Amino acid sequence: LVAPSDGSPCIKVAPKIEGVRIAGIMLEASEIPADRTKKAVMLEWGDESVKDPGNPQNPGVLTDIFARVGGSNLSRSVASDTMVVLNSGHIYGDNLWLWRADHVLLRPEEQANFKNISYHYRQTVKGEVPAKVGLEVNGDDVVIHGLAVEHTTEHQTIWRGERGNVQFYQCELPYDVCHEFSKANH
Repeated sequence: LVAPSDGSPCIKVAPKIEGVRIAGIMLEASEIPADRTKKAVMLEWGDESVKDPGNPQNPGVLTDIFARVGGSNLSRSVASDTMVVLNSGHIYGDNLWLWRADHVLLRPEEQANFKNISYHYRQTVKGEVPAKVGLEVNGDDVVIHGLAVEHTTEHQTIWRGERGNVQFYQCELPYDVCHEFSKANH
């Protein structure tokens, strides 16, 4: 699914809906206006203004979710503020891969910019395919088995929920940041 160009999520799960299952899906960022008034999110579960503890007897489930910002098309302007936001509680995740492209397709007649890495792709540089955050968890009792968050330009993961945990976390920092990245506590 390609995200709407106004920054709205590809998938939005309303708060206080029990037992929702989302599985086997790829979410892709689109070009979004810089002057938008809301945060661009690709998948949003719940609402930040509604307290939703979820139901441990009938939890929500995310399985085999792949979100990507860039890489699959020629645009270097696709973007997302946060790929996945989990505001509700008692959500179980299995195999989430949230990827900001570290390389993109070459345009016709374009040469690779770092041939020592690859002749077949353009390595992204600062400002291209921006994605600030991979995963933001605000709900309590969220459990994820297998989480990969890669190359986002600010925080890879923001976890504010209580009593949650992750079993296996893969994190790759972006290659295209400067020294200020570490000074900003990302």
